[in-house]
Amino acid sequence: QDGKEDNGQAGGGSFRTLRLIIEDGGSIELPLSKEIVLGRLDPGRAIFPDVDLSSDEGIDKGVSRRHARITRREGQVFIEDLNSLNGTYLNATRLVPELPYPVKDGDEIQLGKLLLTIHLK
Repeated sequence: QDGKEDNGQAGGGSFRTLRLIIEDGGSIELPLSKEIVLGRLDPGRAIFPDVDLSSDEGIDKGVSRRHARITRREGQVFIEDLNSLNGTYLNATRLVPELPYPVKDGDEIQLGKLLLTIHLK
């Protein structure tokens, strides 16, 4: 084993940008050059996630302060639940915390009850 898996995804290593479409119409675009933490801002506890979902009903929909992390490794993009209280779901399947799951363009992720669609560019 050389640690590389071919999942049949052509050009998988060319993704540079992550775009999250929020169910209520907003979207967030971020570079995939570093890990991206999704959650809610809490300056009192010095928690500053890369994507603050507070204004997208994050509190009401059960988004944790440090809810999930998106990373890119060897051309593949992964999402990982950070022991969130209300769970992270990938295409309606609940993720095991601290285990990276591969995502592809068009996948739906759910943080608590907040639904997001992933677009990779």
